[in-house]
Amino acid sequence: MVPTKAIHATQQATQVLSELQHKAEQLRHEMITQELLVDNDFAEDREELNALQETQEERTGKNREKVVEENAEPVFSDKLKDRLRKQQYRIIGSHSAVKTCGWTKSSLTGKGGCYKQKFYGIQSHQCVQMTTYLTCANFCTFCWRDMTAKAHNEFKGTPDDPKMILDNAVEGQKKLLIGYKGHQHIDKQKYEESQFPKHFAISLTGEPILYPRLQEMITYAHSKDSTTFVVCSGQFPEQMDAITPTQLYLSLDAPTKNLFIKIDKSINKDSWERLLGSLDALKRARERCRTVVRITCVKEQNMVDPQEYAKLIERANPMFLEVKGYMFVGSSRQRLSLKNSPFHEDVKAFAEEIARYCDYKVIDESACSRVVLMMKEDVAERFLER
Repeated sequence: MVPTKAIHATQQATQVLSELQHKAEQLRHEMITQELLVDNDFAEDREELNALQETQEERTGKNREKVVEENAEPVFSDKLKDRLRKQQYRIIGSHSAVKTCGWTKSSLTGKGGCYKQKFYGIQSHQCVQMTTYLTCANFCTFCWRDMTAKAHNEFKGTPDDPKMILDNAVEGQKKLLIGYKGHQHIDKQKYEESQFPKHFAISLTGEPILYPRLQEMITYAHSKDSTTFVVCSGQFPEQMDAITPTQLYLSLDAPTKNLFIKIDKSINKDSWERLLGSLDALKRARERCRTVVRITCVKEQNMVDPQEYAKLIERANPMFLEVKGYMFVGSSRQRLSLKNSPFHEDVKAFAEEIARYCDYKVIDESACSRVVLMMKEDVAERFLER
């Protein structure tokens, strides 16, 4: 018979080993994240970002828009353009930009592709990450993009030609990737294929759907046998009704009004009502395109009330539900800490909690991206390319 002390010692050793493995997995994820996502030059803007964020947090409500106007730069000022170029953005016209995604580079050098490749068949090395409007109406606590641009809840200026924007996004991507042609680990076939993009992720930063000619650009992309994913923040339901991309995303950042206002920090006084209207718009969009609700899980902030999330999800009735973990990168490091970045198993567990209250279930997952895909039933049609 095994002594009781020996049993306890074995149990303790097993627990310690499990904790060490858990920590090692977190560190591995952080290393991947840092390599793929972090813009080194964010450190140059640390003091400026801190000052702006402190001012924004001190004053909210009716004073918030005034604070933004007083402290932030105009869209695409020379100073902002210079900072974005240092972050490897390529400016297009007066209000658009392109930047190569870390997963595109990873795919080209044999390190694997984005979770969208695993979930939907999108080839990462042929994906262009871009935006048609640099700024948005929110200052989400978890956003890792540059947040010093002036907040807008409507398009400002004269919209550029949609064909010009898309064509220059492709050319900008080519120029950003040209250094990889001689990379020692480059997949030559993939590099050649990368010169002919087949997918446009219109989600780089800002609020792309504020661009009033977005549908023209989407139609142009589709005429080239390309697919389009558009991400929106849930503040502009009328603009959602006006577009038909391949796949339309809606960010759902909180399950209740009070928490939503606290996390998304919108300049819109009716931001929650706009979100509800956007959920309804996403439901209408299901009749003409694929739809997604995406939840970004921020530990100790919005991973609560799964039943309330489920109600909002059912209201939108999306084809897909993505539950994704917040990554401690970029400018979000000025507002959050590493403890707010959940493990993949935390994200999956929360997704399964939501599943208890609705008809969606986990059907796929990507641990390195800390994301799970949920559907009511899996279908072969979820893969756009094979």
